[in-house]
Amino acid sequence: RIRAADYHRKQDAITTLRRKASERNPDEFYFGMNRARVIKGRHVKDNNIAENKTDANDPEVVKLMKTQDLSYVRMQTLKDMKKVERLQASLHYLGDNPTSKAKGDYGGVTTMTRKKHTIFVDSQEK
Repeated sequence: RIRAADYHRKQDAITTLRRKASERNPDEFYFGMNRARVIKGRHVKDNNIAENKTDANDPEVVKLMKTQDLSYVRMQTLKDMKKVERLQASLHYLGDNPTSKAKGDYGGVTTMTRKKHTIFVDSQEK
């Protein structure tokens, strides 16, 4: 009786696994699959398999990473400066607020200038 119950429990588990396998999405992908192998019918995760086999201490790789980092910092600086200029342009109508214009590259000397804008109105109430 115990043996029969154990047998049926295992058969139910196998049936459930077969049903899940038949319903799974064939396009499904997990990054853990890159390091998993099937050896003698068993799934084995191999942590020694490297996705990138480049040596991080290689001088050329280090130089490339540093130039990419510098490029990213430059891009972010330019993006932030454009955002500041756009926000300062929106302050144009708020009176005599000084705005800065950058001379030179992304971190050059800045000079303070005042924007001039004349608004014509029909009456004093506006």
